[in-house]
Amino acid sequence: MLLARNILASDAGTRFMWVSNAYNGNNGAADNQDNIYGRGALAPRGFLLPIYDSVPRLDAAIGSLIEDLSKMPGKEPGKTMLDETMVVIGHEFGRNPDFNLNNGRDHWGPAYTDVFIGGDVKPGRIVR
Repeated sequence: MLLARNILASDAGTRFMWVSNAYNGNNGAADNQDNIYGRGALAPRGFLLPIYDSVPRLDAAIGSLIEDLSKMPGKEPGKTMLDETMVVIGHEFGRNPDFNLNNGRDHWGPAYTDVFIGGDVKPGRIVR
């Protein structure tokens, strides 16, 4: 996230960046199909962090990026970099509501959430 912030701050013409959360076995912070609520140990496959360890890391990184962008001046007078930058947090599917045999949750297409922050986003809206 620091690199993304610094690239935006350099004002070198960047139009799009993709930041991947790959510390969790290259699958991202919430790819917990096993031992999703375990604490203090790695999941059975040996590399997936339980949700109590992985989600706070993602939350802190995104929170820091948003805070930094909100304090950086934008190109337009009176605007911040956050006003002029859209941050999108996305994934490819949701998780089913029931536990699987490995104390995790499997892929579930009907559940899907994305978050849009900054730019021209109007706060407090739900889009279906």
